[in-house]
Amino acid sequence: MRISVVLGLIVIAALAGYGLSSLRDGANDQTNLAASDQTTISTQEPLSTEAENETRAAVASAETTSFVTDSPNTATMTSSADSPLPADTTPLAQSVNALTTAMRAGSLEATRRLLKQAKLCARFQDANTSLKFALSVQESAKAPGKNGVFISMPPIGDEVPLTLSGLAKSFAGDVLDNEALCADFDDPQKAIQFEAQWRAALMGDTEGLLEFALNPAIDALRAFEQADRIDRYRARVLGFLTQAMAQHSAQAVANLMHAYDPGWVPSNMRGQSQNQSSMSAFVQSQIMPEPLRQVSGTDALIAYRYARLCQAVCPEFPRAEAEIIARRLRPDLASADRERADAQADQLRDAHFASPDRAPWIANIGEQREVPKPPRGP
Repeated sequence: MRISVVLGLIVIAALAGYGLSSLRDGANDQTNLAASDQTTISTQEPLSTEAENETRAAVASAETTSFVTDSPNTATMTSSADSPLPADTTPLAQSVNALTTAMRAGSLEATRRLLKQAKLCARFQDANTSLKFALSVQESAKAPGKNGVFISMPPIGDEVPLTLSGLAKSFAGDVLDNEALCADFDDPQKAIQFEAQWRAALMGDTEGLLEFALNPAIDALRAFEQADRIDRYRARVLGFLTQAMAQHSAQAVANLMHAYDPGWVPSNMRGQSQNQSSMSAFVQSQIMPEPLRQVSGTDALIAYRYARLCQAVCPEFPRAEAEIIARRLRPDLASADRERADAQADQLRDAHFASPDRAPWIANIGEQREVPKPPRGP
């Protein structure tokens, strides 16, 4: 095998974690909203499936008190912090103690800042590590007798194939963008990022609910060390995502649709094969499912219900995906089940999406990464 191919594969393997992460980048009142989804659904005949029962249990768990004991990752809610927070421009290494203290005292503002800034700094750290590695590979390729290194990945649509120099330039951009905020900040195993996600979700913050559900700061390679995070995620994620849906988040609907879909394939591979079922079988045998999908399990009927809801409430691209999924699943469902799922989708739409207002679509998390384009300036 040529050296360029070997080195290319090494780079891809080493940078895969960053590349994937860059594609994804009152609480009681909200809890009652989450429970309202289950109340609405229960007016129809219940779906007798294991996945539906798990969904109900997860929604019900959103009403319970946090089971987390007193530890650095606790999420007990108290009054808001009285002390003023550091300025937004303060490097996180200097502000993290004050922000963490305020977050643990119940400050939603501090929690939101930590949620945003810890995520940016995780991206910065990943990009910095990947940039150094890419540059070292480039230098190695210039040695006598080497023919250079070229990573060629098949383009998708109008995208340009990725090269090592192109990846290095992208990493360098992320480093420069966040260096002032993130230099000298260290978050071992992303503990601060996870805590901010967890607390924001418990506070009922829509972005926190989606970040925790769709982009959890959990490392699958450290499953034993992070077992407490996995336990919290498994117990609460479906309830949190249902709560986000109750807060008018079509993004939650689209991701629930994909999580339950038995024929799911990654978004960057959709449309690449005429035989989608074969592609799906291959993908599911080779790729670790998303955390949400591991908890939800697959269920065609539930996926169909959320697809029908997404057809009614999602923005353009997820709506087109929903139409494809509904059309694919429909022939394999009994007519009575389809009618019941259609009725439940209508009930969810009436309960949570009766007005045209939608929660903001958040970039770089979850299945569908479409973000409404900002208005053009004068």
